Amino acid sequence: MAAFLPTGDSLLVYMDLQAMRHSGLLDTIAGPKGGEEADYRQFIDQTGFDYREDLNALAVAIRENPSTHERDAYAVARGNFDWARLTAYVQ
Repeated sequence: MAAFLPTGDSLLVYMDLQAMRHSGLLDTIAGPKGGEEADYRQFIDQTGFDYREDLNALAVAIRENPSTHERDAYAVARGNFDWARLTAYVQ
């Protein structure tokens, strides 16, 4: 997954959420399921996507843009996505 991200002076982060989920670490970090904010519950209902169950891995690269000195973030995700529902939600 990192091969799809910019390298160089980037900070690279990789999270294996599937392993975190199986070990119980994800629940420890995120808190108990069902305690999500109403906005996130609405997002889950409309898209069918819940990172606790559907996101298996995430790779992120963060780097400073030399011309603007702003930080740019890039991400690659692996999981179960209902693209039609996600697209409808965004539109």
